Amino acid sequence: MPTATATASVTSVLWASDDDTYTTDSADPMTYFTDVDTIELDVGVRSLFRRDKFFKPYVGGGLAFIKMDAQQTVSGSLGFPGSEYTDTILDDSDTGVGIWIDAGILFQWKSGFNVGADVRYSSAAVQLSAGGLFGRDRVILTLESVRKTRDDSGSCRCQAGSGVAVSR
Repeated sequence: MPTATATASVTSVLWASDDDTYTTDSADPMTYFTDVDTIELDVGVRSLFRRDKFFKPYVGGGLAFIKMDAQQTVSGSLGFPGSEYTDTILDDSDTGVGIWIDAGILFQWKSGFNVGADVRYSSAAVQLSAGGLFGRDRVILTLESVRKTRDDSGSCRCQAGSGVAVSR
């Protein structure tokens, strides 16, 4: 039996959120708290491969429009009573355009009713600027345990998507 394919346009809206806390190992430890949210609008195409009427694998891809909001604070003490501090290092957002790809399987149970599983990757570069008392030295985005030293312009280049990671 020959394999038939069908191509469809796809529009998706996705949201992801994560936060993490990182404490430095030192005599006067500092605690970094990071919170990152992304919202994503994807447009593209998807090809369905119909091997029979119940099982439909597919692949797709297209453009991703991603907005990333990130906040990071640092708190600690200088080692003597009354020297506790909290500072906002990063509180910024940006929007980037990138790509998305996915693959999955659909199972058709009744006429027009599908159940399936999907694996997706999306990425878009955004530019975040840091500030605050300690922001001039470095920004640590602790999501996925990745660290990034800021460049001289005071900016941090990040990847936003289903997961969030720092790029060089």
